[in-house]
Amino acid sequence: MVRDDSSSRSGRRTGPAGVRIAAPVLAVCGAALTAALAPAPSRAPLAWAAAGLLLAAAVAALAAETVRRGRLAAALEEELAGQLAAAGHLAGTVLPETLARVREGEPPSAVLPGPPPAPGDEPPPAAAHRELLRTAAEAVGEKRYRRDSALRATAQLACRVQSGLDGLREDLTTLQYRHGDPDVLGDLMRLEHTVRMTARAATGLAVLAGGDPFGQRRTPVPLHDVLRAGGAPVAGYLRVEHRPAPEIAVTGPAVEPLVAVLAELLDNATRWSPQHTTVTVSCEEIASGVEISVEDRGRGLDEEARRRAGFLLHRVHRSDPGADLADLADPGGSVRSGLRVAGVLAHRGRLRVSLGRSVCGGVRALVFVPHELLTALPEPAAGRADLPEPAPPPAGRSAS
Repeated sequence: MVRDDSSSRSGRRTGPAGVRIAAPVLAVCGAALTAALAPAPSRAPLAWAAAGLLLAAAVAALAAETVRRGRLAAALEEELAGQLAAAGHLAGTVLPETLARVREGEPPSAVLPGPPPAPGDEPPPAAAHRELLRTAAEAVGEKRYRRDSALRATAQLACRVQSGLDGLREDLTTLQYRHGDPDVLGDLMRLEHTVRMTARAATGLAVLAGGDPFGQRRTPVPLHDVLRAGGAPVAGYLRVEHRPAPEIAVTGPAVEPLVAVLAELLDNATRWSPQHTTVTVSCEEIASGVEISVEDRGRGLDEEARRRAGFLLHRVHRSDPGADLADLADPGGSVRSGLRVAGVLAHRGRLRVSLGRSVCGGVRALVFVPHELLTALPEPAAGRADLPEPAPPPAGRSAS
């Protein structure tokens, strides 16, 4: 594109060229008039002189026009190069940076350049660039707003489902104390366990949507109880074997996130290992905290699966927590949402989770709990308050 003032500049350049051509033309006209009025013997030399002057005038006019067009072409080329550079800067720097800021949550009005000048004061290319930037920023901002609204609604609905299921679980616990019939009691226990697993799925969905589905617990809970609570909402909880835990407690705010992380790791361990094997939960107190180990006896992970698991566990969206839902697409065809939930909760709760190979060839998940999330054991009466216990086995089997 060329600015509108280029034609006016080229028009102004025609003035000097016209002056330079006018003098030879007048000289030719004068020579022709002189040849016409001169005596017969002098007409031929004067005519040749007039022809020479005419040729010289034509050459001068052609040279002047060539110079003028060359300068105009150079000016147009320089202007085009400037416009191409401006377009490249817009596409390579300004547009990506602007859209990145909009994706991070800034409103389009805050990231766009200053107010446009008065109409007619801005060259057409600059006005077109500004309009393109504004349209793209508003489109990205609208898309983010819609997605954030959907994620907020998803998180709210998941938290409502979780709250309703928690209430249903409490009602089932109350019914268990009312009925002494072993068959009825077994059915109620199985139903309560199903409710626990469904509530865990709702919690995971709320976490991935950017919500915080946990209450504000204040009292610490013994580590042993936290480990047992982590196995409660797992389908294969009967296969979980707990080793003795250190005599230490977990601070109140860290209890629910740690329980949720352990539940997701135990669910993966029991789901992806043979049904006749056990999953061992052990922990060890180290210099900087406590290390909890969840070890299965499955086939382990190949290199691609290990890379994908590490991506789900350690990817951090600092300004876009709702993007966790987009990280679940697995090229292998399976969706390990539990690993993503564990990774998000570990990042929020200052925990560290890693996956390795167990001595028997399976997977060993390690959860590191730092010292600031640990405290001394509370009084026995406050140690188990409001903490879910593992669901008893089905009717016909004794509870362990």
